[in-house]
Amino acid sequence: MTAATKTKQQTKLDRLLAQGEWIAVEIDGMKVPYLKMPSPELQSALNGELDKKIKKHLKADGFELLHATRREHPFHSDLLRERIDELAALLGGYYDPTLEDEAEREKYAQTLRDIEAKFGGSSCEEQIAAHVARALRENPSAWAKGFNKYRDALRDPLWWKGTYVDRAINPPDGPPLPDGPPPKPVYLNKERPDLVIQLQGSLVHLYTRVAA
Repeated sequence: MTAATKTKQQTKLDRLLAQGEWIAVEIDGMKVPYLKMPSPELQSALNGELDKKIKKHLKADGFELLHATRREHPFHSDLLRERIDELAALLGGYYDPTLEDEAEREKYAQTLRDIEAKFGGSSCEEQIAAHVARALRENPSAWAKGFNKYRDALRDPLWWKGTYVDRAINPPDGPPLPDGPPPKPVYLNKERPDLVIQLQGSLVHLYTRVAA
């Protein structure tokens, strides 16, 4: 038997799919096909295998997984981003979300040059550029640290009530944040920023940005 005529070896996903039965279920008012498995355990195993296969294809197509700890998660409100910005700055280290903008990075670099000139420093342009790049790299981890504090406050609001964390995310003179848990991870593609994909229980949810 040649390689061309070899029987393809069944995968775990193939074996699971063979045990299911296609039925019609209603989701968001629409009838959609659904592969029902003989037991909850097999259904869970199938969902896991489908998720793995879908994630593999998304990664191959250039999609990136974004967790709620990322500032650019598309389901975060502008108000939440502002509150986490403040909290991230309070937690120590250097955090400046404006550095995502090229003009703001140049302003920051110029500030460093002015400081060097005032105090007689000897940093060259390469060192200043490296300093700006380092600050930019530290932004995501600082924001994630602030977001995790926010998540802690959601889990146990009484424990955090009155603390600096509570004052940053629930200032008495500001509007309240929307209720609800943090959003689930989503997949984004730089070439299609208007497209958002979310996986949930072997289902693929597709969101697109539309004009108001």
